[in-house]
Amino acid sequence: MSQLLTKLFRRSAGGTAQRVSHYLYFKGQQAAAPVVVELKHQGFEVEDRESADGKNWLVLAHHDIVVTPSVLEALRVRMTALAQPHGGDYDGWEAAVG
Repeated sequence: MSQLLTKLFRRSAGGTAQRVSHYLYFKGQQAAAPVVVELKHQGFEVEDRESADGKNWLVLAHHDIVVTPSVLEALRVRMTALAQPHGGDYDGWEAAVG
């Protein structure tokens, strides 16, 4: 496990929630729209916009969670399941490690 992940998990061990962002990509805004609605319904803060490559549509979902390996795995499965039926891809997550 990387030192960054170790530091992230150590911080969460005390029950401290951390801001986590998830990256989902779609072929266009129309394909992403149902996922944006569902993520907002699930309590995520959501940004959606054209991606940096200008070819895809980015859905960026933020929330505060206690980060553990099992939580991250469950989120990966959940985000993938949301994206795939709409032709999208889940490209992972990030969290600030300070």
